[in-house]
Amino acid sequence: MTEDPADASASKSSIPDEVNDALPSQHVDHFIRVKKLGAGGMGEVWKAWDTHLNRWVALKFIKTDDPDDLKRLHREARAVARLSHPNIVQVYDVREAYIVLQYVEGVPVSGTPRGAARLIRDAAQAVHYAHTQGVVHRDLKPGNMLLDPLPDGRGKVWILDFGLAKQEKVKTSFSVSGAVVGTPAYMPPEQADGKPDKVGPHSDIYALGATLYDLLTGRPPFRGAGVYDTLKKVIEEDPVPPGIDGDLDLIVLKCLQKDPSRRYRSAAALADDLDRWLKKEPIEARPPSLVYLLWKALRRNWLVASSVLAVGLTGLVAAGVFWRAKAEKDRIEREAVEKELSRLRALEWIGKARDAIGKRDLAGTMVLVDRVLEKDPQNEEALSVKAVVLSELGEWDKSLECLHASYGIRPDPRVAVNIGKCYYKLKKWPQAAEWLSKGWRDNTLDTGMLYAEVLSRSGRHDEAEAVVREMLADRPDRRGILESLLRTIEAEKRRTP
Repeated sequence: MTEDPADASASKSSIPDEVNDALPSQHVDHFIRVKKLGAGGMGEVWKAWDTHLNRWVALKFIKTDDPDDLKRLHREARAVARLSHPNIVQVYDVREAYIVLQYVEGVPVSGTPRGAARLIRDAAQAVHYAHTQGVVHRDLKPGNMLLDPLPDGRGKVWILDFGLAKQEKVKTSFSVSGAVVGTPAYMPPEQADGKPDKVGPHSDIYALGATLYDLLTGRPPFRGAGVYDTLKKVIEEDPVPPGIDGDLDLIVLKCLQKDPSRRYRSAAALADDLDRWLKKEPIEARPPSLVYLLWKALRRNWLVASSVLAVGLTGLVAAGVFWRAKAEKDRIEREAVEKELSRLRALEWIGKARDAIGKRDLAGTMVLVDRVLEKDPQNEEALSVKAVVLSELGEWDKSLECLHASYGIRPDPRVAVNIGKCYYKLKKWPQAAEWLSKGWRDNTLDTGMLYAEVLSRSGRHDEAEAVVREMLADRPDRRGILESLLRTIEAEKRRTP
């Protein structure tokens, strides 16, 4: 039986032109790839046409050399295929080399604070549904969400890649296995520490908070020079409050608690609190109690804790000594709590100062950092932020004073590099070379090139050439610009008597 030419023509006319014009190389099984949507550690994602069902799909091609990782991804993709929620991208099929997903037209998530809160509320409701089905995402972040604009102007959030997080092998001093699944800047401490048995629904709650933090501030809660540095910050440091709104800040910080038991009890509870904030109702999140702040302060200084305990035990021997010890203990407690509260206020002011820099409000930034330094002249973060502002104003000598003070409190290679850049602006080549040498390897390629330049300007041409050759070995992808710098140094060397 032959197909009626009219029917064939009508059938072909219903297929998009980009599919009809596809080359044989674009065919994969019964799918036709038409456009690459993205590429990353997991592999490539393509927009494709399903010739059996005549619909658009997304094909996610899996790239991994680890057979165990491939089995895990297949297993989790099949689990996700059971999910059906209006905010979760559906998994249609799982093949050996790729996964077939629902195709969604969308744009990167963004918006005002209220818009961001609304998006994360909706995302949290979808995540809670997945948790009730036994599925944990493990890689929630802005890049795994899409905004589908709706006629009401609000938009619908879509969550991608449930259970499809890439496993990274990271050599760390705080992880026995060294296996980290997810994206470092958005993962919780228990996940960053390479402890898969500790990862659960509470881990997604942290990641939702980290994503909301990014939408509010334009940056993740923690960002280091590399993967290891970021993971270390996630595990060891406290986040700077977003500085957007008091209650919204509390919601974000509750999600970002290091201790999972101090986060929201469920993603639904987070969604409910965001809904309360949107309705301008009292929220559930509360500032840390004085007892908790005291415990954190004493935990950071076990000598103080030991002295309090020793005084307390001595007080049991004689009533007079007991009351004196109690008074001393109360004084230590008050000072510890006041110190912790002061530190939290300073973090909030510094966070707002960084936001002000981003908005080019240099005067506002100076007011905020000076407020911190008035209370704590040795606050290294405030000194570093002030140095940035002074550099923006071209006051290099004053910027150097702040940077030297910050480096004196805690020698940080990144601060050393900034000191070197200030000396470069002042055309003090030997000093610039001295300070850049302390951190150029841990910084950007541009910093390494700057170091080579100041070495050459200081007459240390052989050392400059060695630096460039080291970068050439490490960054062959930048061979053109590095070889050009090498020729410039060699020419300068020939001109030098």
